[in-house]
Amino acid sequence: MLAQEQKPTLIVVEVFSASACNRCVKAKQEIVQLVEQLNQDLDLTNRNKTRMIRYQDIDVVENVDRAVALGILSTPSIVINDQLIYTNMPPMSDLKAKLLQLISLLLATGETNHDKN
Repeated sequence: MLAQEQKPTLIVVEVFSASACNRCVKAKQEIVQLVEQLNQDLDLTNRNKTRMIRYQDIDVVENVDRAVALGILSTPSIVINDQLIYTNMPPMSDLKAKLLQLISLLLATGETNHDKN
């Protein structure tokens, strides 16, 4: 059973970006909108209104060790559930399809991640 402070999360979407990256600003905005849309459309919330898809913005400079460990060489890069999935911004339709595929797979297997925060 989960500890009270841990909330179940199916998908964690992290966008590795840099402050000097102009493409990153637009990418982050679009991804935040997509995550909000999917959470709302699929009603992936628990009784405490915790979103089941969580977005996190990661500064590549402040997290360089993790970025290197994941193989990130450019920004924006998208990591889903601790795996580098995109090294450039994909079309939103591709990202949406990937997230829906992962949600279906995780729901079918009953797996979840656990937020560390």
